[in-house]
Parts: sequence; structure tokens; C-alpha cells
Amino acid sequence: MFKQVTRIVVLLAVLPAATSQEAGDLPVSEEPATNDAVEKTEEAVEAPPPKAPAAPSKAPAPPAKAAPKATPPPAPPAPPVTPPVNPAVAAARRLEEDAQQQKDTLNRDFLDACRKFDATKIEDLLRQGANIDDASQSGPRWSALAEAAVHGRTDTALYLLTKKASPDVEDNRGRTPLFHAVRYNHGNVVTEMLKTAKNLGSSDGDGVDMLTRAVWQEQTAIAQALLTAGAQSAAASKAAKNSKIPEIRKMFGFSETVPAPAATPSAATPSPPSPPTLFAGA
Repeated sequence: MFKQVTRIVVLLAVLPAATSQEAGDLPVSEEPATNDAVEKTEEAVEAPPPKAPAAPSKAPAPPAKAAPKATPPPAPPAPPVTPPVNPAVAAARRLEEDAQQQKDTLNRDFLDACRKFDATKIEDLLRQGANIDDASQSGPRWSALAEAAVHGRTDTALYLLTKKASPDVEDNRGRTPLFHAVRYNHGNVVTEMLKTAKNLGSSDGDGVDMLTRAVWQEQTAIAQALLTAGAQSAAASKAAKNSKIPEIRKMFGFSETVPAPAATPSAATPSPPSPPTLFAGA
């Protein structure tokens, strides 16, 4: 439709010129207007105005680097699943713990009574269930009998032996109350302990047995009592062989006389040099 309107406008513009030419007002053109002129006019009308040159575009910005994704922290471990506790089992465990606590209290009070040699309290605590051979309440794990032997409380030790205290309870270094009685030379306590003792080879942390200890300390009566009870020790026999006590040497089967040390042969004394001879007429 736009083309038709344009054509009409062009025709209207050409028509007055043609009329004037016929009337003689204007010089007559040699060539009449043709459709080519009309088409050029239409093209001129239809052609859009020239576009302005596009502004130079800026260089594209480099793409922004994406920030590294933060690694999420590991999930905390799930709490352990606690199995349901059987009420009967829990109650039994509580009773057991309470009973153990009662025993610990009794044994601690018993050891304290022995330290004070309170015979009345000792007997009362034994009736309540205190363990006469308990060693859990002492740092070195000494029983009451061992502690009495270590500290020289012989009256307490003899009393505890009448109450059936064991001379064979080992401490944290393997030493028994009998070992301590030998070590501290309590002969009367050793004699009573040997009536019930089963362990005659008790030794300390250095491996020194009590028979060897008795020989070293020249405890003749205690060494004889241990031998009579059946104690044996190669180390004690070797020590007895070199003992200066005739009785100890004899009880181990050696001569009562200490052999004199072998004399070291001395080097021959060189003779003095002879004086020089003077020759007459020299």
C-alpha cells in the first residue's frame, strides 16, 4: 500500500508539469517522463536514511573467575548408641559397687587399727568382715602383717599371726611378710611365720632371696631356721662359703675354718752386683 501511495504522489507531482508544457508555459522536454523516473523516485522515497557508523565497541572484559567452593566441614561422628540397660543388671551392679566400697572402708579401718595396735577394734572389724590379708590400702601393697614387720611392730605381727594372718602375701615387688621379717631381723616373728609359711623362696625386686639375705646379714639363727624349714638357694650357699661366721659356713657344709688366701709368689730378689776387681800393676 505504501508503494501505491508513493506512486500517486509522484504522479501528482508530474501532472502539473505536463499540463504547463501543453499550454506552452514551459519548454517541451524531448523525452517524456517514463516509469523509470517514477521508480527511481519511489526508491529514493523508500530508501531509509543512512545509519550512523557504530561506535567502536570496547574489548570484552575477561570473565570473572569463580570463587572456589568452600569445602563443607565434615559432619560430626554420630554419638555411640548406648544399649538400653537392664534395670535388674543395673541394680545388681550398684549393689556390687556398694559392697566393694563397704569392704574397702572396712579394710582401710582395719589397717589403721593395726597401726595403732587397737586389739579391740581389730577384732570388731574382723567380725564385720575385714580381710586380714588385704593389701589394697597400702601404697607398696603391704598387708597389715607385712607393714608390722617392716616397721618393727613385733607385738602387732605376733598378734596378727594368732588371727591367722598369712606370711605369704606378696607386695608390689614380690616380697612377703616373712621376707620383711628376715630382712629386719625379727627372729621370733620369723619362727612363728615359718609354722605356716609356704613360700620359702621369696625375693626382692633385685632377685635377692631371704636365705641369701640372712647369710649376708650374718643372721645365724634365722639362716638356720630357714634351712630347717626347707629353704634352698645357690646364691646363699655361695655367700656362705665366703662367710667369716664359722656357724654359717658349717650349716652349709663348709669347713668352719676360713681358708687363708693363697699367697702370691714373690719375685726372686736379685743379688747385689760384685765390686769391681783391682788389678795390681795396672
